[in-house]
Order: sequence, then structure tokens, then C-alpha cells
Amino acid sequence: MRRKIKFSSTLIIIIFLISITTIAWGGSEKKARRMYNQALIFLDEVEVLKAEKLLKNIVSEHMDTSVATEAIKTLQMMESFRIIEEYFNTSAHADLRNLMTAMNLYYKEHKRYAASINELEKYGFYIYDKDTTVTIVFANNKNYIGKAFHKRGDKTYLVKGPGKIQEIEKSRNGASDDKGNKRLYIKRDPVDLKGFFVDSKKSGKLFVVKGLITNKYLDIRNFISIRSNILDSEGKVVKSKTVYAGNPISNEELPSLSVKEIGNRLRNKDGKNKMNVNILPLSTIPFMIVFSDLPEDISEFTVKAISSSSAR
Repeated sequence: MRRKIKFSSTLIIIIFLISITTIAWGGSEKKARRMYNQALIFLDEVEVLKAEKLLKNIVSEHMDTSVATEAIKTLQMMESFRIIEEYFNTSAHADLRNLMTAMNLYYKEHKRYAASINELEKYGFYIYDKDTTVTIVFANNKNYIGKAFHKRGDKTYLVKGPGKIQEIEKSRNGASDDKGNKRLYIKRDPVDLKGFFVDSKKSGKLFVVKGLITNKYLDIRNFISIRSNILDSEGKVVKSKTVYAGNPISNEELPSLSVKEIGNRLRNKDGKNKMNVNILPLSTIPFMIVFSDLPEDISEFTVKAISSSSAR
């Protein structure tokens, strides 16, 4: 009798454990399926990195589910597309190098760079792939800007000639959330980005931030604005100021200006001599931010590009 009871108890425990495992597996399968469906939504919205992260999480966290097999296949498919995209990127890169070669030959004869693709045909310029677009954004007797991309690639190539080709990844998320600051690049090395104090007869002690900002958009930009924050020793913002780029004031002139005069200059939207208008791709302009009425506790400063607008 005791043996029978013991056997029945053991059987109940085994059935209970099987039930718990089945429920857990089912829960894991459902969770993995939800993650996979969200990954597909991200892919549809061309949010590739988010989709890839979710798919890899499915494989690592829910490897025992059937969804993990689907996730692995989707990741393999994405990798295949990357290889194809890279092939088309290489084609666009080659066509831009072809443009550079033709431009150099044209310059030797005309002492200026060609303003249109048609002018380069007799200088050996041709396009390897009909789905590649090559354009001359700007050209004069000193330099030029060329652009190339393949419609099935994921990169656009720019060259500010004579110079090196630079690649810019195409936006995956569209331009709806871009306020004109995502492709503005502030040089961060100490030579180009400086913060220092100036004693002014008219304005008292000032803190000055000077730097350089580059347009890495594919089009000509206007009205670049920049914000700088001053932080205290605890990392809290104690001063903040937003200005327009392209309004440099010399170190010799700065001490002789009032706070109001300095502010008026830095709020010039067009920039000094219209420096902040029609900024070509890969072109760099200076910026300057001046703080007055400084708090005692100053530890560091930050700078960030805030906005710009297309010149088109």
C-alpha cells in the first residue's frame, strides 16, 4: 500500500514538472514570437539596427523555440543584403574616383574644374553601373565637390577635390526627425575646440568657447546654430547659450566690446560676411560662444549642434 502511494506521488510530481516546463516553453515561444514580430516591424520601417538587436536577443535568450530558427534565417538574409549593398557601394565609389581622374585632366587644360558632367565626357569619364548617380555639386577654379551613390547601396560618397573621398551612410529613418543637426560635425580635438577666459574692460570676466563645425549633409546648408553649456563640479548646467556659427570675434577685439555688442554679433543668422549661408558639403566654418556673469563653480563645458536648414 505504501509503495502504491509513493508511486502515485512520484507520478504526480513528474506530471507537475512536465506541465510547468510546457507552460514555460509556451511562454518563451510567445515572448519570442512577439519579439520577432516587432523585429519585422522595425525592418519594414528600415530600422535595421533595432531589428538586428531583437533578432540576436531571440537567438540568445530563446534558443529552444521554433522562432529562434526563423530569427537565424532572417539574420542570414540581412547579412546577404549587406554583402549586396557593399557591392553597389563599391561601384559608386569607383565611379566617383573616375570623376576625380577626369576632373584632374580637365583642370590641367582649363585651369578650372568642370561645372557639369557633360564637360568631362571627352576626358574619359564614364559610369560603370547605370544605377549609379554621379553629380558635381560645386566647382570653380580652386576646388570642386562631387557626389556619387548607387540606388541599391546604403552609402553616399562625397569628395571635396582635390582631396580624399568620404562616405556618408544614408539615413535609415527618413528626415522627419532631423532638425538639421544630425550631420553637423564639431571637431573635438584640443587644437580645434577651445575654452578659455578673457578679461574685458567693458564686460568683466568672460568665458569663450571657440571651435569648428563641418557640414556633412549631402546638400548645401544655411544658418547653423550651436549650443554650449557650462557645468559645475557636480555636472549640473549653470549657464547655457545658443548662437549662430560663422561669427568669429578676434581675441584683440573681444575685450573692447560690451556684452550687448557681443550678443548682437553672435546672433547674426547669416554670419560674418554671410559665412553661415550656402555652406557646401564637407565645408567647415568657425563658431564662437561667449559667456558673461560667470558663476564661481565652473568645471567644464559642452558644445552641440542644434539646427541648420537646407539651402534648396
